[in-house]
Amino acid sequence: MRLLSYLLPAAMLVTASFVSAADQPFLTDKARGWFWYEKQPDPPPPKEKEQKPPPPVAAVPAKAASSPAAPAQPGPSTFSVKWFQQNYSKVMEDAIDDPTDAKMDKYRYVTRVMVDKATNFSHKFQERAVLDAALDETNRFPISSAMRSDFYRQINQNKAHYMRQLADRAGLWVFLDAECSFCERQYPIVKRMAKEHGLYVIFITKQGGPIFDMRSDDEVLPDAGHSKVMQVSVYPATVLVAPPDKHVVVSQGMLSEDLIVDRVLLAAKHIGLLDEGQYAEVNPNYSGLLSPQQISKLGMVDFSDPFFTRKIRDAVVAKSADLSRSRVNHEKTR
Repeated sequence: MRLLSYLLPAAMLVTASFVSAADQPFLTDKARGWFWYEKQPDPPPPKEKEQKPPPPVAAVPAKAASSPAAPAQPGPSTFSVKWFQQNYSKVMEDAIDDPTDAKMDKYRYVTRVMVDKATNFSHKFQERAVLDAALDETNRFPISSAMRSDFYRQINQNKAHYMRQLADRAGLWVFLDAECSFCERQYPIVKRMAKEHGLYVIFITKQGGPIFDMRSDDEVLPDAGHSKVMQVSVYPATVLVAPPDKHVVVSQGMLSEDLIVDRVLLAAKHIGLLDEGQYAEVNPNYSGLLSPQQISKLGMVDFSDPFFTRKIRDAVVAKSADLSRSRVNHEKTR
């Protein structure tokens, strides 16, 4: 009984102590011993990591409303020059790469159209030349056999006329070398041409005196640096000399008489002894041509001018008329 009275208060004391200490962790109260049992509290729930807000997305500007596509430009009309430039090579290459009957026929017939188109242009080009005297090239250089002989006769007369005029203002230096076989052949040709046109000729020889059985009345001088001044390197050589200080090397090498005359007249034009109109009378290839100055003046005409073509034609007609008048006057003075 004494034991019960002793244990009961002790048990009640222990129970009260246990209840009061139920909320404290076991390890925080070491004095109560390692064998005392306590219920551990539940661990706190893990803290959720703060999620960073996603970076702001740059606003994409709304696309401007696209302007309506420009209408496709129409291509060149079929079989026009522009069309052939763009498509003919394609048709040909297609036939070459794959020469089927269909592709070959396409190429051949397209070619036929192109040739016919060019032929039509050529016919019309010739028609306009025949029907417009200003465009008729036969007025400058006749091609019919009936007119050619008379035309060349007139040209030769003009050449003889101007060669005689040059004889009063210029002469020839002819460089010869006794060791040159062509020089021996050139000497009588020059001698005959000079006599026919009345030109004064001085023969300049390397040997310093007459060679090739020259005549006693021939003017012969030694080459005392003349060839070096004239830059003559090939013999025979002919130089047109116009006192006091004009000269042109006409030829270096042997030439026929008619070629010497042609080159002398060209050299005379070059140094101003003949004007353009006079030279056109001896060379039909120059007759009736618009001069560079006249072409430059015509270039100032506005292309959109409704009279553009007429102004060009007037200039061509005037050039042809001037040439015709000079020929008529030239015939009267003979």
